[in-house]
Amino acid sequence: GSQDSDMAASFDGVDDIISLALPSWCVSTEMLNVLWMDMWLFFLTPQGKTTVLLDAVSNSNMQLLRWQIEALEGKLYGVLLLNTGPSQVQVRRWGPLEVPCKGVWRHVTFTLRTARVKNLFNLPPDLAIVQAYMFVDGKRVLEAEDTSSSGALVRLSQGVCSIFIGGPNPSSFTKSDAGKNLHGKMDNVRVWWPSCPSPSDPSKCNPYAFTSKLRDGALMPAAQDANGRPVYDSDVTLHMVAT
Repeated sequence: GSQDSDMAASFDGVDDIISLALPSWCVSTEMLNVLWMDMWLFFLTPQGKTTVLLDAVSNSNMQLLRWQIEALEGKLYGVLLLNTGPSQVQVRRWGPLEVPCKGVWRHVTFTLRTARVKNLFNLPPDLAIVQAYMFVDGKRVLEAEDTSSSGALVRLSQGVCSIFIGGPNPSSFTKSDAGKNLHGKMDNVRVWWPSCPSPSDPSKCNPYAFTSKLRDGALMPAAQDANGRPVYDSDVTLHMVAT
């Protein structure tokens, strides 16, 4: 990427995509536990369109996760999907976005943290999606629907091998994916994994730390700020989970 807009990657909204191979250890559910992505995004797309930003696939080219911007009743939402097509599951829906996105550079961040859980076959563990957040220009985008309560039930049985940027995975492209490619630009796209624990992360790498549990007779999360105050999921900010 570049900080000069004329060096940004341009997408024609038809078939332009970027394929990004991740480090080999990311394919293992025993190694991968977080996946954080951020980018500068410039939309030329009409607001009434759904746009796929990121498609994560396994080493067998199985569709795993999709992050997209979805238009609904004149408003825009960020959406995280498990799988695509008839078997897709909505993991999170954020929004509506409070700032205009067309014709303006916006910094967009997605963070994902999982918990390892046993599966029925005693193979490598599954990854349960517990934390998933979206930020625009550093500000948290709250969930449009209460999907977080069921997030722990959404599992990945495989790790991530590569990510398609700017459009749907071409190997699993269906008629429903037509017209969902990005028409615009991206710059400074990053996929990264934080050091753990980060000094600014009150969860201390515990994926359930922002979830309230009964403690000392009250429902309180395990996460605490520097002053010992509990940090609930609704309190999470960018610097806590994407430093």
